[in-house]
Parts: sequence; C-alpha cells; structure tokens
Amino acid sequence: MKLRSTFVTTTIVSVLTDLPFVLASPTGASGCTGGTAAVGSGHLRDGAITGSLSDGGITLRIGGIALTGDSTVDITAMEDISITASASDMPMKGILVRLESGETDLTGTLSFDDDALLQDAAVCASPVTGITHTSNVEKTEVAMSMTIPEEMMVTVDVTVVMQNNGDGSIYYYDQFLVNVLEGNGGSDAEPAPSDAPGANDAPTVAPVDTPTATGPTDAPVETPTSSGAGAMMIGVSVSSFVLSMASLLWM
Repeated sequence: MKLRSTFVTTTIVSVLTDLPFVLASPTGASGCTGGTAAVGSGHLRDGAITGSLSDGGITLRIGGIALTGDSTVDITAMEDISITASASDMPMKGILVRLESGETDLTGTLSFDDDALLQDAAVCASPVTGITHTSNVEKTEVAMSMTIPEEMMVTVDVTVVMQNNGDGSIYYYDQFLVNVLEGNGGSDAEPAPSDAPGANDAPTVAPVDTPTATGPTDAPVETPTSSGAGAMMIGVSVSSFVLSMASLLWM
C-alpha cells in the first residue's frame, strides 16, 4: 500500500508539472538565472509571448535614466541609486531584478521600502543578489535602490512576467550594465588646478622697494671722525696763540 501511494503521488505531480497552464510562482521568482529570462518551464511553451522590456511597454530606470537593453549607465560608489520598473501597456504580475559582478559578493546591495510588493529573492545565492515580487497582484510600478560599495562593473538582469495561465505566457527580459565609479575623494576625483596654492607651498613675499634719500647729490656730507675732530681743535689752538703774540708786539 505504501509503495502504491508513493507511485500515485509521483504521477499526480508529474501530470500537474506538464500541464500547459501551470502558474508561475505567485510568491516570488522560482529561479535566478543570469543572461536569460529567469522563468520556469511553465513559461517555456508554444505560443509564449516574449521579447525585450520595451516590447512589453516596460520602462526600466536606473538613477532616473530610462534604459534600453544592453545599455550601460555610470553611477557612483556608496550612493543610493534608484531602480524603477513601470508598465504602460498591461500590469506586471511578477518581477526579478538580479545583480551580479563576478565573484564579488553583492548581498545587501539592494533594498526596498514596499515590503507588501517586494522581497529579497531567496533563490539568488551569494555572490548574486536579487529582489522579486511577493505576490502576483497586478502592479504598474515597482521601486527599489542599490548601493554598490566600490568601483566595479555590475550586470543587472531584469525579468518581468505579465501573464502565465491557461490563456498563455507573457514575459519580457533585458540585461543592463552598471559601471560603478569611485566617489568624491577617490582615485577618480578631479585634481586641483596646478596654479591653486597648495597646503605645503611657501608663501610668496612681494619685493619691498627701499626709499632713497632725495637731497642734492653734488655736496656729499662727510661724517666727521674722531681723528678729524682732534686735528681741528689743534688748528684752532695754534691760531689763537699766534694772534695773541701779534697783539703783544703791536703794543
């Protein structure tokens, strides 16, 4: 009896999996594939409608810039950069935004505010990270943000599901590149102009003109020395003696 029960259960699961109207996971992405749309086998059937995000009327913006598939956008490390996906033709049912940068662990680089619509994608294991939907309720826009800690190149894969039921499968996919640059003060900071004074530059002292005397130049004034003064005194004394003697003779 136990063997038969196991056989019946396995058969039922196999039949349900092969049905063409199997629903995608309504509580989040069931896979985290990179380089292609992250959809399950239920989407990959005859008559499925797929293409780029723009084919489905979906606009993806990173840092407020609307992008098309294979676009590259520059952002700054350690800055909070917005990511929004908005649908204009028909509402979105599911979404997966996936980040990868080689072996660099990007866990924790994505965040969101509306936990009624979004959640961390548990199917994306380190070093990859992702955010996905919480339910298949119709959505016209979802918003999240990313903060990359250092300079690197990040691949962003975006898969959006519009429909996956008995009426058919509709999903869209695109891949984008994000070039993360160093922030202010890093190696990419602009150097100061070469003529700007540096902290270690010695101050420049303007030359000071020394004023010169403005008196007549044809009559230089000699400063008397001590020997000259003595000679003048001796000359005066001799002259006085001679005059005195002359006075006595005339008397």
